[in-house]
Amino acid sequence: MCPVCMASAALVAGSVTTTGGVTAFVVNIFRKRKIARMSVPKNATRKEK
Repeated sequence: MCPVCMASAALVAGSVTTTGGVTAFVVNIFRKRKIARMSVPKNATRKEK
């Protein structure tokens, strides 16, 4: 392959890896929030009189 083709292939591979990493990070954050909400009892947020 020519040097330009090698550089283009490296650029594409790097951007795919970066996008996958960002997607995994965002999904992980949303899962943690959902699990945290599910573990709190419903009546724990209410003030008892």
